[in-house]
Amino acid sequence: MMKTFRLIRYLTLAGMALVAGLFLLNMQAKSSADSVSRAGSLLVPTWIVQADQASATDSSTNITLMVKGVLVLPKELQIFYVIQSTQAGTPQWSVRSCTVGSCVDLTVVSVQSLGSLGGKYNIGVVHISWTDEVNQTIQLHASTTDGKASWIVTPLRQQASVSDPKMISYLSFRDGPADLQFAPGIVGGATTSATLKIAVTSSAATSPSQLFVKVNKNGTLSPITEAEYQNLNTVPNQLPNSTDPKAPPASTVAPVKP
Repeated sequence: MMKTFRLIRYLTLAGMALVAGLFLLNMQAKSSADSVSRAGSLLVPTWIVQADQASATDSSTNITLMVKGVLVLPKELQIFYVIQSTQAGTPQWSVRSCTVGSCVDLTVVSVQSLGSLGGKYNIGVVHISWTDEVNQTIQLHASTTDGKASWIVTPLRQQASVSDPKMISYLSFRDGPADLQFAPGIVGGATTSATLKIAVTSSAATSPSQLFVKVNKNGTLSPITEAEYQNLNTVPNQLPNSTDPKAPPASTVAPVKP
């Protein structure tokens, strides 16, 4: 009788353990499914900043070129570059879009020199035509007109398609000299595509040590005064004309590649 009771008790406990185990497995499976669902609903940034490939130093001259910001317009990339020398002049540029196994040339619309800043940096902008293509990387080749220095940088990778064809965003690159600041004002505003302040904060910087620019709705970039910059950054001009949940806000750094 006692043996029968023990057997029944053992079977009962085993059955309860089995039910509890099945319940736990079911809860774990549900939790995993929920996690996948939540992860799948997260917004994927359109562009990834490749910070470790955004600067290069020429071995013969020891001059460094770096990308400090990119304004993404519907049909154009405006790539802000810095050369750590005021003697290098405006480089010659070629740009390629590369995917796995192949590269194609992109059109360099124009190259704008914004002049020297702080007595130590040469600032400029490369205007590039681009098309929406997932998994492309943007590779830039630059060289001085005398051929004494050259650089190759690959600052961007597109990891998702653009959700809004009118999207305007600014991608920040924080690596580089501590005394050189690129600060976007408005991006995708009601009357202006973007404004930007560039400044050398070192106490030893010579004049001019700051520069203000605006980009019109047609993509034209031009220097402006500090007063014009402040006026453009008023609240009415900050209202966006389009929204893209995949575009990083102007005040934050773009995602860096994993």
